[in-house]
Amino acid sequence: MKYLEFLVVTLVAIAVANFAYAAPSNPPEVNCNGDCVTEFDYDLSRFSIPFPVNWAAQPVTSSTIDIAPGDGAGLRAAIGVQGARINVPAGTYNTSLPNGAWASDVDLVFAPGAVVNGDVVIGSGLPNSSRPERIRITGGSFFGSSFGPEHLNDLTLNDVYVELTTGANNWTSPGDGVNTNWERITVINSTISVLDNASSTSGWTILLGAPASNPPPMAHTDLIIAGSLLKSTDQVSRINNITRLIIVDSMFKALNGSSSFRREQSTHDMFWGNSVFRGAIQGNAGMPSSGLHMDGVDHYHALNNGVTNVMAGSSGSTANNVTIHDSGSGPFGSIGISPATGSNNRSVSWDGSSLPSESSYGANR
Repeated sequence: MKYLEFLVVTLVAIAVANFAYAAPSNPPEVNCNGDCVTEFDYDLSRFSIPFPVNWAAQPVTSSTIDIAPGDGAGLRAAIGVQGARINVPAGTYNTSLPNGAWASDVDLVFAPGAVVNGDVVIGSGLPNSSRPERIRITGGSFFGSSFGPEHLNDLTLNDVYVELTTGANNWTSPGDGVNTNWERITVINSTISVLDNASSTSGWTILLGAPASNPPPMAHTDLIIAGSLLKSTDQVSRINNITRLIIVDSMFKALNGSSSFRREQSTHDMFWGNSVFRGAIQGNAGMPSSGLHMDGVDHYHALNNGVTNVMAGSSGSTANNVTIHDSGSGPFGSIGISPATGSNNRSVSWDGSSLPSESSYGANR
C-alpha cells in the first residue's frame, strides 16, 4: 500500500513538473485582429506611467524554418518569408540582414551560441505603407557596425546582445512628411553597445531622429526599453521626435563619462523608472518637449545639474525619488528639479568611479 501511495505521488509530481516547464514554442495570440499584444511577462504595474503603454504587437506565424548551423545565406533568405518562425541553432553566421529583405510576421529565435557577424537593419528602407510589421528577435549575439530599425511597425528585441565597433547606430528612419517613421518598438533584457569608438563624438547606441528638415520628420511612437543595458565609449543616446518613450529597470552607461542621454526636439511623454544613467543628461530648452516623468532614477556625473538640464523646456513634468551622485563639491542634500514637480529628490557625494554592476542589466553573454 505504501509503495502504491509512493508511486502515485511520484507520478503526480512528474506530471506537475512537466506541466510547469512545458511552454508552447509559439505562444497563442488571443483576439489579435492585427493588433496583438506581447506575450512575454514584463511587469510595469510597479510604475505609475501617466500615459498609455503600447507594447509592440507580436508576429503571427504559420510555418517553421529550421536553419542549418552556420548557414548565413539561408538565414538571410528566411527573413523574407512572411509568417515564418525561424529557429537558428548555435553557430556563426557571416551575413548581413539588410533593410528590404524582411517580410512581416517574422519570429527569429536564436539558440545560445548563435552569432551573427554583419550589419542588421530591420525594415523596408521605404517610408511608405509597404513597410514590414510584427517582427520579433529572441536571443542571439550580433557584431557589426549597425543594428536597428528602418521603416517598420512593431519590433520586439528580447535577450538580444549587440556589440558595434564604429559610428552612430542610426534608428532615425527619416519620414516622408506624411508617414510616421516607425511605431512600437520594445527592447527587453537586451544589451546594445558601441565600443572602441573613443575618438568619435557620435558613438550613440541609439541615434533617434534628426534636426528639423524639409519635409519635417514625423514622430516615432512607443519605444519601451526595459531591463536593458545601453553603453558606449562616447555618447549613449540622442533622442528626437518621439511620442511615448519608457525606460525602466535599465542602465545607460557612458564609459568615458560623456553623455548618457541627450534630448532634443519634439519629445513628448517620457517615463524613466528604477534606472541608472552614468554620464551627462542633456536637454535643449530651445526645442520644446512635454511630459518627462522620473521615479527612482540614479544619475552619476561630475555635475549635479544634469537632470535639471534635461527638464529644460519640458512642460508638465514630474521628478520623484531622483538621486544625483555628484563627484564635484556639491552642495548636497535635498534638491528641487525645476520645472518639474515632485519630492524626495537629493544630491549625494560620489567618488567618481563606483557604480552599480552592469551585470544586473541586459543580455549577459
